[in-house]
Amino acid sequence: MEVEMSKLIAIIEDVMNSPDIAITESTRLNEDLKADSLDKVSMLMQLEEDFGVEIDDDKALAFKTVGDVYEYLKAY
Repeated sequence: MEVEMSKLIAIIEDVMNSPDIAITESTRLNEDLKADSLDKVSMLMQLEEDFGVEIDDDKALAFKTVGDVYEYLKAY
């Protein structure tokens, strides 16, 4: 699947509402973005809708960084 990092970052910025943080591939979801479980569910739902994928809950639990999400989407 063709995944643009800029689109992924735009989705995460929108869902996480973190305008003060420059999101990169190494940005950590929990530590840097302070994502709680509701934030993560919202992000996953948006990613599934925008990229036309289904993200397994067990896989989603393993996402630590934006790069982890990106690699998963590329491999889908």
